[in-house]
Amino acid sequence: MADKKNEVAKTDVGQQVINRIDQLCQIGFNMPNDYNYVNAIKGAMLMLPEIKDKSGKSALEICKNNNSIQGALFKMATKGLDVSKKQGYLILRGDKLCFEESYFGVCLQARRISKHYEPIANIIYKGDTFKFEVDPATGRKRIVEHTQTLESIDGEMLGAYAMVTNDKGETDVEIMSIAQIRKSWSKSSSQQQLVHKEFPDQMAKRTVIKRAAKMLINSSLGDNASINDDLEDASALLDASKQIDQPFVEYEEIVEEETPSSPINEHADVQQSESATSQTSDDENF
Repeated sequence: MADKKNEVAKTDVGQQVINRIDQLCQIGFNMPNDYNYVNAIKGAMLMLPEIKDKSGKSALEICKNNNSIQGALFKMATKGLDVSKKQGYLILRGDKLCFEESYFGVCLQARRISKHYEPIANIIYKGDTFKFEVDPATGRKRIVEHTQTLESIDGEMLGAYAMVTNDKGETDVEIMSIAQIRKSWSKSSSQQQLVHKEFPDQMAKRTVIKRAAKMLINSSLGDNASINDDLEDASALLDASKQIDQPFVEYEEIVEEETPSSPINEHADVQQSESATSQTSDDENF
């Protein structure tokens, strides 16, 4: 009985989100041309039973008020991303389900914004000659000189930088010190930190590229820009669109009669409890 209620609740939540976005599109809300939000939402719903906390409870059990599930799905869909393609993660934080974009998701949004988006990233090693300047009028950074030797690239990593070009052909440079990069890494899961340790140079490039791409996304005013980050949940989106008059159905509390044992979750990298840290840094495995 509980399983049937669970399935009904899952269907209701996913369909409500789809219906709401249908309504938004009718009043002028633009979705990316290369994005199928119906498939993305349905795919995300299939992942919900696999998203569990440390005690083994699923997101459907924990998120008794399904506004957080709807909010996570809304944030994913309005950004034009798909968790099944590793463009983002559904993460448990206490009794709330959250969506966080991944490195791939950020880069996809940047490509939609700028036809010139081809990020260039490099590592700065001890022994390199590295100089940059800041334009006081615009605040933009510019790499003046960066030379390396065979000896230096085997040395200590001091930082990294990435260059991205917006749709106007203007190049922005993001520079991060190794301390800033490691601080970003510290927010990742233990599994991801192992990847950072094994591939520090490549993961450092991802970190700085992701930050540069976010700067490009947030500064864009075009129709293809990422949807407002203020739309974190269903209530915020509802406030933003007074023309939508169908409220979300409150989530019925579901009490499992029996909790079957489950195998190790293959999506363990996207499942975290409140005490776990967020995967908001450069967070994909190779």
